[in-house]
Amino acid sequence: MKKLVPPRLDAMDIYSTLKNNVNRVNTLDKYDRLCTLEGTVFQRYDDYLATTNNLELLSISTITDENDKVALESCYSRNPNGYFEGRVVTQIIEIQTPQHKNNCPYCGLDSPRTIDHYLPISDFPEYSVFPPNLIPCCSYCNSKKNDRWLGVDGQRLFINMYYDNIDNLQKYLFCNTRFDNERTDEYYFAPLITFAIQNTGVIPIETYRVIESHYTKLDLTKQFSKKIEEQISVIMDKVYHGARIEVIQESLNDDYDNHIRMYGRNFWRTSFLEEIKGNALFFDRVKEPEFRDYFHLKHIVK
Repeated sequence: MKKLVPPRLDAMDIYSTLKNNVNRVNTLDKYDRLCTLEGTVFQRYDDYLATTNNLELLSISTITDENDKVALESCYSRNPNGYFEGRVVTQIIEIQTPQHKNNCPYCGLDSPRTIDHYLPISDFPEYSVFPPNLIPCCSYCNSKKNDRWLGVDGQRLFINMYYDNIDNLQKYLFCNTRFDNERTDEYYFAPLITFAIQNTGVIPIETYRVIESHYTKLDLTKQFSKKIEEQISVIMDKVYHGARIEVIQESLNDDYDNHIRMYGRNFWRTSFLEEIKGNALFFDRVKEPEFRDYFHLKHIVK
């Protein structure tokens, strides 16, 4: 898991362009409201940028008029004059690394086809088209997070992929494989592969608290386990078609090194590769003809 590249777009210019686009399509009430709100919105942009590492300290929005909120929120909705907000989103995605263009930064499992408003526009309508508040993510994570961002204790619930320092953290996502050696039936060949997060003591407590909440609220460790069948199937296919175990393990080791560089040590597939590449018991079972028939039986956490 690595940070996103923060958008380097002129937020004030974006707001002004959207406002003027509204004027050209003769929605005067919305245009007048956006003009009146402009100073407040720009001040709130400054407030946001001054607290990016502690957004939970940001004061609540002073924009409470329902019509004002609707006018601001609708800036993010597609308008009939050029889809400017769509181009903003495209630019945010285009500046990311190839890895983040194709993998949701929140989970790493699916493509980032939606935009999460890190501070929800229901509570912070002034940030509806503020680029640093727009985080590309997959539909699963977007729907699971929804408008949540603070817990009852006032602490953040989710990692901010632009501003939280997660790139160089020590390993906290672990993968574990075990077999039930007591079984005498087909479940003998079914690996139970699970993911868990753990602070080994070197990650600052507050940082780890947000990480733990992020993984728990998005139910990520369980989602990772659901992806394992495909990963094992690829390994099994190589064995079935005659590849030597030593060659497969060497290839997995290369993949692991590549994942460390490109995705970081806490990417789910990196953790899986680290667990499996030198796992002698796993490869002993993979070589058994029965493994191909029964490997899928028990590796998903119930």
